[in-house]
Amino acid sequence: KMIPNGIDLDRFAFNKTIREEMRRKLGISKQTFVVGHIGRFTEPKNHKYLIELFSILKRTKPDCCLLMDGNGELFDDIRRYCEGLNIMDSVIMPGSRADTENFYQAMDVFVLPSRFEGLGIVYIEAQAAGLKTFATAEVVPHEACMSEKMFTYLPKAATAQQWAEAVLAADTEHRENTLELIRAKDYDIDQEIDKLRFLYLENGRGQCR
Repeated sequence: KMIPNGIDLDRFAFNKTIREEMRRKLGISKQTFVVGHIGRFTEPKNHKYLIELFSILKRTKPDCCLLMDGNGELFDDIRRYCEGLNIMDSVIMPGSRADTENFYQAMDVFVLPSRFEGLGIVYIEAQAAGLKTFATAEVVPHEACMSEKMFTYLPKAATAQQWAEAVLAADTEHRENTLELIRAKDYDIDQEIDKLRFLYLENGRGQCR
């Protein structure tokens, strides 16, 4: 039996009040378009490429910012890279935080153009928060997609310009409730706990017999 790595859907579900509070804490206006990313600052997560596509996006949509939550060995290098491009005033790097669910609320899209990736549970979390999510096609498995309406795969060979255009084309005006979609894909942790409990109980009864 396979039990998916479920998440606490109530923790990640979109909450307008938390969104407004987080944006206030982070100094982000209501109108600002937030490109979000959560991941360790390592080579596989492809942060420089993310920053390149954000720089392109910013030319078309000047009132936008890049929110990158996480830590890692490349954290300082990435900060310097942003400073070198003179975009640091539009980049927020809070470091590694335990309350990642609140950061999803502040975002408008979630972008993770990984070079290498397993399932990537952050993709599930982002969609649980109702975010349009962007990932690398040949890298991220199809199980990460909860709905084609929510999830966009871009080819590994796609340019930063193409990623930026895909992000700009996404309908981000309405934040959808995606919890039933995710439950149907077996990523609700409460649902999966019940399944696991049933398996243990069934096996225990089998041994008693």
